[in-house]
Amino acid sequence: MRSICVNPARPRIAGSGADTKTIYVNVNETAIMPCPARAEPPPSRSWHYEDRKVYRGYSYGSELQFSGEGALQITKSQMQHAGRYQCFVSNLAGNDSITYQLIVQGLWW
Repeated sequence: MRSICVNPARPRIAGSGADTKTIYVNVNETAIMPCPARAEPPPSRSWHYEDRKVYRGYSYGSELQFSGEGALQITKSQMQHAGRYQCFVSNLAGNDSITYQLIVQGLWW
């Protein structure tokens, strides 16, 4: 019988820290907020908008989806999508988070 020893590693999000990252996007363009985290065992991940959990699906006519690397993608961003987004990652060794401020800019002719 073989046994495998795993040394758990706390998840770290590339670019995380105390500073909020600001993302600018025009109305009807795609907003992408990265959340690349590595750890052993692999971390669980959740996204929140203004302290409410974000789920895959549709919001104000735009599709919300998550990439394999954990990024939150909003297709056809609308003014209502503007605000604070947070990605939280955790495993048995610890946790990390990153915060974005999404600014959706209207188109002016």
